[in-house]
Amino acid sequence: DIIGVGITNQRETTIAWNSETGEPLAPAIVWSDARTADDVIKFTQMAPGNKSNAFQHITGLPIHSYFSALKMNWLLNNVKSVVKADEENKLLFGTVDSWLIWKLTSQMYHVTDVTNASRTLLFNLNTLEWDHDLCQFFHINPRTLPKIVTSSELIGVIQDSKCLMKGVPIYGILGDQQASLVAQTWGLSSSADENNLPDKSRVKVTYGTGAFMLWNIGCQPYFSDKGVLTTIAYKMGSKGKPYYALEVGLQ
Repeated sequence: DIIGVGITNQRETTIAWNSETGEPLAPAIVWSDARTADDVIKFTQMAPGNKSNAFQHITGLPIHSYFSALKMNWLLNNVKSVVKADEENKLLFGTVDSWLIWKLTSQMYHVTDVTNASRTLLFNLNTLEWDHDLCQFFHINPRTLPKIVTSSELIGVIQDSKCLMKGVPIYGILGDQQASLVAQTWGLSSSADENNLPDKSRVKVTYGTGAFMLWNIGCQPYFSDKGVLTTIAYKMGSKGKPYYALEVGLQ
């Protein structure tokens, strides 16, 4: 028997859908899509000091087309069905994990985990919540964003009658690169912490569509001024501490 399932997904890819019909309002904008390059310039000019890294001490990220906030803003400015849904309070945004859980649970749960949230440019790494000032800056209504959960907890139960796993609980979510970090290092270190979590000195490198290096730096965020990103590595359960990672990517 299948005890439970976990979801791992490509990060940053953004989907908008109607909360009543459950139907997508536009094709997904994938993580590598650079259509918002001009918007990056615009928002950088609006940011404190006209700097692309003006919010890096909050989000760990620069203003860049890579991240979900710019994709959400583009959808709001360019897709009439998205604008209409927003005006009618029926708009929901999410990354791929949010969309899958919404569909698998028959529209019961609009959630994302901390690792995926940390790649939106709207997530505060210090409070582990959506940052309302950044939502206002990028013109995103927090109401449209998913509830943030940890990487390992009972999310909900699969309800979709078309799914062979109907009735199976969903127990966790991780962005793909963070999932790789956890899977590659879990239990491999003789110096794992008291919760048997990966040694914070561990580094993983993945080669695929892009190349990504993540380094588990432990429970305190570190913000680099050398172009290295700071992100959430994982947070296992409501009582677990958040672990952070430094990330470098090539595509």
